[in-house]
Amino acid sequence: MAESGTIFRIWPLKAILTAIHILIPGGYISAGEEFVDVSAASGIGEYINADGMNAGAAVADFDGDGDLDIFVPNGHSTPDQLYRNQGNGQFDEVASAFNLDSTRNSRAALWFDYDADADLDLLVVADDFQRSDGFAPSNLTLYRHNSDATFTDVTVASGLFRALNDPITNPDNHLGGVAAGDLDNDGYLELLVTFWQGYAFLYRNNRDGTFTEATALTRPFETYWQPVIADFDRDGYQDLFLAVDFNQNLYFHNQRDGTLAELGASLSMQNDEQNDMGVSVGDVDNDGDLDFFVTNVFSGENRRNHLYLNDSVPGVPLFSETAVTSGVADAGWGWGATFADFNNDTHLDLAVTNGFFGEDDASRLFRHEGHNPPTFMDVAAQENFDDTHWGGCLLSFDADNDGDLDFLQTTVNGPLRLLANSNNSGGGYLRVRPRMREGNRFAVGAVVKIEVGSTVMTRPISAGTSLLCQEPAEAFFGLGPATVVDRITVEWPGGRFSTLTQVPANQTIVMTDGLIFNNGMESIKRLQ
Repeated sequence: MAESGTIFRIWPLKAILTAIHILIPGGYISAGEEFVDVSAASGIGEYINADGMNAGAAVADFDGDGDLDIFVPNGHSTPDQLYRNQGNGQFDEVASAFNLDSTRNSRAALWFDYDADADLDLLVVADDFQRSDGFAPSNLTLYRHNSDATFTDVTVASGLFRALNDPITNPDNHLGGVAAGDLDNDGYLELLVTFWQGYAFLYRNNRDGTFTEATALTRPFETYWQPVIADFDRDGYQDLFLAVDFNQNLYFHNQRDGTLAELGASLSMQNDEQNDMGVSVGDVDNDGDLDFFVTNVFSGENRRNHLYLNDSVPGVPLFSETAVTSGVADAGWGWGATFADFNNDTHLDLAVTNGFFGEDDASRLFRHEGHNPPTFMDVAAQENFDDTHWGGCLLSFDADNDGDLDFLQTTVNGPLRLLANSNNSGGGYLRVRPRMREGNRFAVGAVVKIEVGSTVMTRPISAGTSLLCQEPAEAFFGLGPATVVDRITVEWPGGRFSTLTQVPANQTIVMTDGLIFNNGMESIKRLQ
């Protein structure tokens, strides 16, 4: 196949750190101190978590300027926040300017292009958990991103409005998670919304700006947390995984005929005594398929996290559970989690945030030791990621465009924390943003692979992860000492692929499914 790709922008690497303090955008970093809270210095203001067990945040380049922005739902009649990235590690709060400053009890949000017009729209989900002040009940709000950069509430017109006597609007509901993906390969994204009280609603995209509730995945006695959507068995169709509290996790295999088959029991997804919460997806063993990690909250013996290594062949899902042997079974009262190569050494590390009432429970940062099967070492204390906040959402993204992954963490009854990564390893990076010409413009469900010598690294493009979180629609790779990537391959939803070879390190590449964009998209050449 012909090669296709885009060199969009080159970001400078951070200067080599020395033993003295060095100023970078957003705060001071010193050698030997990996993560530093730069929230206040970066413009992050006061945060109010919605009453209950955690709330989320959503990161995306909503304005298309190449920098990653942050939408933050707030509770307690506090306006939601939209932090616009100024490109230097500084953020301006602009929610009111875009009419996105709702004062509902918002818990999570999701950026996704529901109408396939190449602009990111925004879904915000509020609930009424443990409130008795006459606050509005649970509901969905969909904001359409207009061509003039304004937003319009289209909830009713889109078919997502729920009547007050509907299960989704019941008082005391607690949102479990939100995810989007193209389940039928028609180029438009479906939407999945779950609630802890056992409701899971799947909305089919009608391709005309409206949704139809396709099915309620509700099951008796289930308590749903975070869903994720990905093509785990590499058959060209997206599958669903749902983390379940108090009961067996659920794995819905896409039957490629518009139906989903639940296979959790046969795949040992695992067992009635577990209390699973958050999910992170990544190729942790660099074998070309997507593995996933599931957090667990501990309230007794035999409660632990799960690390599922993917052994699937196309059309036949199969997983091996290796959390104990990999060293990530115990992360305390785990909630949000993210796979992130925080030291740019080509191996995915794992960060977990945790806590509960009366629990003095430190966050965990498991460094990948480079083995296969993977093993990890907890280095949270030495990397300054051992806070004891009750954490909820945890996501990774390059907030300051300096070539390494930073963390964003929501907390219960605490602050919103932006943690800058000093990364003095010297390893290079590559950032790939796959984009499609029509339909699913931000390539949700695509898989990006790079080859550096004999090492192959794989990253998914998703919408909805961790716990009530969203990471940006891009693939970030640490390259170690490599200065050139031998090959980039984007596997598009549905099975097509594009490649680009001999790509210099330390830059951002935008690849499309059939176009070459050169020098900031100034010239366009259609491939044969």
